This record gives sequence, C-alpha cells and structure tokens, in this order.
Amino acid sequence: MEIKEVCQALDEMRNEIISKPRKKIYLNGFLFSKFTNEIRQKIESYQDAKALYLGNCGVESLQNFPYLPNLVRLDLCGNNFKGADLVHLISRVPKLEEIYLNNNDITSYEEISPLKEIKELKVITLSDTFLSEEDDYKDQLFSMFPGLENLDFEDREGNPVSLSSDVTEED
Repeated sequence: MEIKEVCQALDEMRNEIISKPRKKIYLNGFLFSKFTNEIRQKIESYQDAKALYLGNCGVESLQNFPYLPNLVRLDLCGNNFKGADLVHLISRVPKLEEIYLNNNDITSYEEISPLKEIKELKVITLSDTFLSEEDDYKDQLFSMFPGLENLDFEDREGNPVSLSSDVTEED
C-alpha cells in the first residue's frame, strides 16, 4: 500500500506539468522503507529535478537510490537509515550541493566520509544525530569537507547562515 501511494504521487506530479520539467519533487511524509525498483524508476523519470524532499518517509535503506544527475538539494531528514547507507548516494547525485540528514542514525565520521566524493557539497545538516553530540563535531566536519560553507545552518565561525539559494521551478 505505501509503495503504491508513493508511485501514485509521483505519477500525479508528472501529470501536473507535462510540458514543463519539474524541478522539485516533494515526497515528505509518504511512508516507504526502501527504494523499490518502481519508486527508483519513477523518481528517475524526473531527470531535470534539482531538489528532492524525502523528510519523515521512514526510509530504512538508501540502497537502490535513484540516479539524479542534476540534483543539488536532497532532504533526508527524519528517516530511519544508518549512516553507513550514505555510500549509496555517491554515484547517484554527482552535482549535490546541499544534504539534510538531521534526525537519522548517523554515529561516526567514518559513516559520512563517503560524502567527500561529492565535490560540490556546500551544506550539510546533521543536528539531532549521535555524531552531532561529539565534542569536536563541527571542527572535524569543516576539516573533512574543505568546501563546506554551512553546517547545521552555521558557518565555520559559528555565525548563523540561511540557505544560500532556493531551488525554483524556473531554474
């Protein structure tokens, strides 16, 4: 039932704007534990997508994550996957600039180190993870990711930072 609802929502988004590519895919709150082939294929049909919102979906695994070559923003907040699953994203989102991972089971620097392969990554949120409770957490992350500009909505000096840009349908 849950997979059917996700697929139906993706089909409805596709039908809304046939003549114009969709830049944002909103699936926040749709419950599915894994990326089935059907879900992966339907998401991949949005090759022009710049943002994918999968907050609070109950995702337990990032295996079989869709290939989205133009994606710049990925919201995975509030899911149930382990940090070790982040390795499945590396070749799937090559242009990613922003990733939101708060409220997930991420416990070590080793688990997030595969994200260093994504060269454009500038924004990471990891608040409310076990890793964010480490004493040297922010210093370690900024060292690991030299191009990082925004960690949990703060810059290297701890100053508040808002999102640099909004992904719009016109982009």
